[in-house]
Amino acid sequence: MGKDLIVRLLPMLLGQLLKLLTPDLMKYLADKVLDAIEGAIEKSETKVDDAFLPLILIIREAFNIPDNNSK
Repeated sequence: MGKDLIVRLLPMLLGQLLKLLTPDLMKYLADKVLDAIEGAIEKSETKVDDAFLPLILIIREAFNIPDNNSK
């Protein structure tokens, strides 16, 4: 019974959550995710993951996500 209720409620809850996600809020959240990735890359001692920094810049430019903590 409980599992069926969850299966029925989940699409409704997701629909309501998607209504709350404005373009500005999505950009804000995407910026925070990209900032976290950039921070992890900068703290890493390996150089292999540094290759992802230019990709993050391309993602920011393609989706118009400003880096709000630019140095």
